[in-house]
Amino acid sequence: MKRRCRRAGMLGVAWLVGLAVSAAHAEGKINDQNDPQSGARVVSFVQEAVSQRITLNFFGMSDPQSREVQLTLVLMRGDDKPRYLGCDQIDVRVGGMRIGHQEKIERSPLKVGVVEYIYVPLRSRDLQPLALAQRLDYSVCGDSGSATAEEIAGVREVLKRLKLL
Repeated sequence: MKRRCRRAGMLGVAWLVGLAVSAAHAEGKINDQNDPQSGARVVSFVQEAVSQRITLNFFGMSDPQSREVQLTLVLMRGDDKPRYLGCDQIDVRVGGMRIGHQEKIERSPLKVGVVEYIYVPLRSRDLQPLALAQRLDYSVCGDSGSATAEEIAGVREVLKRLKLL
């Protein structure tokens, strides 16, 4: 049982990375697809990585075998060079309450520049505050911002399609 959950989690991360990379061409778009290997359903709200600005993306993956749902916020930032190298100060809040755990930052080089991905996996206790959120604030290594109305609507649409709302 533990192996299956761990395997599904690793597949989920691979899918999230793949979808985030493909998001470079889709601004504010909802994607809904099934992983042909695992049968997992991945629903996402994806945007283009923008230079010198953080954009919010949201991924949900439901595993039909374990009936577990993994939710992950992915903040993306494009730039000429890595901005968050050696930094792990990530804080995401909904209505002042901190959400997420085990956050991490990864980088993907491009022909010109780099995209940084800030992964914020969510716990089940984060679901209700997120579903009711009027405001979502984040701080990454001193850069602060808030989700736009479109981004919050995208998060809600993912939750709705996964039947979590």
